[in-house]
Amino acid sequence: MMEIIPYGESALLVNFEQRIDPIINASLHRLRKNILALPAELGITFALPSYCSLLIGFKGGKALAEKIIVALSSLKEEQLPTTLSRSIQWKIPVCFETDFGPDLSEVCAEEKRSQDELLRLLTTADLRVYACGFIPGFAYLGTTGLDVSRRSEPRKIVPAGSIGLAGSQTGIYPCDSPGGWKIVGQTPLRVLRKERKIPYLFSPGDELRFYSISREEFDALKIIENSGKLDPYTFRNEI
Repeated sequence: MMEIIPYGESALLVNFEQRIDPIINASLHRLRKNILALPAELGITFALPSYCSLLIGFKGGKALAEKIIVALSSLKEEQLPTTLSRSIQWKIPVCFETDFGPDLSEVCAEEKRSQDELLRLLTTADLRVYACGFIPGFAYLGTTGLDVSRRSEPRKIVPAGSIGLAGSQTGIYPCDSPGGWKIVGQTPLRVLRKERKIPYLFSPGDELRFYSISREEFDALKIIENSGKLDPYTFRNEI
C-alpha cells in the first residue's frame, strides 16, 4: 500500500510500509522509474528515494499536485515487484585489521561472537544499497542480522572508506568526516572521486558483498587508487 502526503507547496511524499525490507525498496525504485516517465507537463523535477519513502518534487501549485496524485494512483500496485531482482553487484575489498577496524573487538563482545564469526557474517551478507545521504555518496546498506549500538561519543574524523555498523545497518564513509557508527574495517577504494564522470560508485538498488584482504593487499591497492590508475568498475558485475 502507498500513502501520498503533501510535502510543502511543491513536493509530495510517497510512503510505503515503514520498515527496512528489500522488496519494499525494490517496489519504491520501480515506482520511481514509472514516475520519471510521466508526461513532462506534470512538471516533475526529481524523485528522491530512501528506504521506504519517495520524495517527489514538481514545479507548480496545488492544481498540479492533484494531477500528479491522480497519475500516481493510476500506477497500479500489480506493476510493482513482488520478488527481488538483481542487476549490479559489487565485490568490495576490505581490510579488517585493528588499525582499520578500531571497533571490531567491541562489536564482537557486544554481539557475543568471535572475530571469525563476525567476519564470516560480514563477508557473506549480500548488502543492498537502500539509499545514499548524510554526506554525498554515503551508502546506507542492508541489514546483517546484527544490532550494534552507536558510539557513545562520535569520532571527529572517520577515514574515507571506513565500514561502519549501527543498529542492523552497514555504511561506507565516502570521505573523511565525523561519524558515530562503529568502524570494523576499511576499503582502499575511493567511493567518492569528484573527477569521475559519475562521482559516486554506488547507486540505490545496487548490491554489495565484502571480501577480506590483508594489510599488504590494502596498501598495494591504495597506492594504485591514489595514482588514479585503479578502475573501480573491475569490482562490479552485471547480474
